[in-house]
Amino acid sequence: MSTILLRRSAFAGALALGIAGNYLLRAPGQPALNVLIWAVAGASLLVWRRHVRGDALRGEVLALLMLAVAFAAAMVWRAAEALTLMNLALAAGLVTFAAARGGVPWLRTSGVGDWAVGVVRVGLMMAAGPFGWIQRRPAAVEDRAPVPAWRVRTRLAVRGTVLAIPALIVFTALLGSADPVFARVLGNLVSIDIADILPHVALTAILAWLTLGYLRAFDTVPSRQVELPGSPGLAHGEVAVALWLVNALFLLFVAIQVRYLFGGGAVVEVTPGLGYAEYARRGFFELVAVAALVIPLQLIADWAAAPDMRRAAAPDIERAAAPDIERAAAPDIERAAAPEADHAAVTFADRAAVAGSDQAAEPAAKRDRKVLRVSALVQLVLLAGIIASAVYRMQLYQDAYGLTELRLYVSVFMGWVTFVLLWLGATVLRGRRQHFAVGALASALLCAATLNAVNPQALIARTNVERAAAGRAYDPAYAASLGADAVPTLVRLMPRLAAADRCILGERLGRWTDEPVDDWRTWNYGEWRARRAVRGVFLDPCPGTAAKASA
Repeated sequence: MSTILLRRSAFAGALALGIAGNYLLRAPGQPALNVLIWAVAGASLLVWRRHVRGDALRGEVLALLMLAVAFAAAMVWRAAEALTLMNLALAAGLVTFAAARGGVPWLRTSGVGDWAVGVVRVGLMMAAGPFGWIQRRPAAVEDRAPVPAWRVRTRLAVRGTVLAIPALIVFTALLGSADPVFARVLGNLVSIDIADILPHVALTAILAWLTLGYLRAFDTVPSRQVELPGSPGLAHGEVAVALWLVNALFLLFVAIQVRYLFGGGAVVEVTPGLGYAEYARRGFFELVAVAALVIPLQLIADWAAAPDMRRAAAPDIERAAAPDIERAAAPDIERAAAPEADHAAVTFADRAAVAGSDQAAEPAAKRDRKVLRVSALVQLVLLAGIIASAVYRMQLYQDAYGLTELRLYVSVFMGWVTFVLLWLGATVLRGRRQHFAVGALASALLCAATLNAVNPQALIARTNVERAAAGRAYDPAYAASLGADAVPTLVRLMPRLAAADRCILGERLGRWTDEPVDDWRTWNYGEWRARRAVRGVFLDPCPGTAAKASA
């Protein structure tokens, strides 16, 4: 397919996705089936364009697109709002990564800085929209076949009409608001409500604009990669000193707070004004603050101490060029008089001296690198102690008050941060920095997929009912507010609850007997299961409610 046909197919595909997005996404309710259909249409357009170009999508890019569609499908599978937001963000991120280098594999060989540059590139090209497709016209060719006059006039008329549509819509709306007679005449001529059609036109235009920019980013491989700043090449000892100062601060913090970090329930009981909620909340924010700082700190320290290859190569080049410069500067008579044997001996001696100095410096460099890695490892060990304390605090909180969505997601986040820290130690601290970013991304995707498979709301409902069956406190109002994914589990386990909790829960679950919103675009499997589970089940009203209703 020629370049002109590819460009035209991009404009046609973007317009089609804009129109489809306006219809699918402008639906009441939570994003579900509409997002999946739109994602499948967009991915199909990308695959088709590569197929007609004769350049099939390679494994990594195709895998990213398939994962994005899978997370879009998870929005139809699960109804929890937190999962929906997470799945939507991951799908958008994966699609962005697929186009960051023009639809070619690149993630496995790139670092965090390269990822940031790729995301910015896609964002800028999407903001540019159709302007990214503007190219300089080729020079006129004498033997080119003349274009028929009717085709030229038709093309001019179509382009002029398209350019005038936005101005016509705006001015028609303004003039119609200014003069009722004009609005009535215009309404008799064209029975279109401008105020109603304008949002549809705007959303279609925005989606088509962004899609055009994304297609340009996906089709265009950057001709020149953005060169990130090179490492300053700091001495390993300097970076190690900085890390040890931070380690000393962490060690002082752990030593002072050890009673609260590892005291557990006994500290909560004997400390005035300290409850389980505050105790667990402190641990969580300490974890977030420390993890947010330590991981970038470790990456920056490794980058700052890494040798700059360009600067490292400069002394070798200078040493290699030095004999030639000396020979060029020496007088011709001296060069002629110098015996070749002496010159060869001097050259050999110089090279031996340089090699000896390099060999002498190599053990010192290895020792400095070892000290730097030990410093970073000690910092990770101190952070692991704080993470263990935070996990223990959260466990105390859950044992005292039960499981909630926030507490579950916080626990999952703690586990993911712990893995990222272990992965950092296995890659960055062992000189394999290029593998860190892709491993962290893979672990995040695996964590998100596990959450979708586990069904967090059902897990929370089951855990809290088991606590109630063991004689612990139970909050039926919170259980009923969990969402559609928890309803089948709650209905199945209701007989295990006390009568008072059962009647409150049954009364709150009665809202799922109402007729759903009749819009197939927002159909969700979790909500369908919830209404099916409640249908046909007799939900007892609370005694007080029944008495008031009879009165």
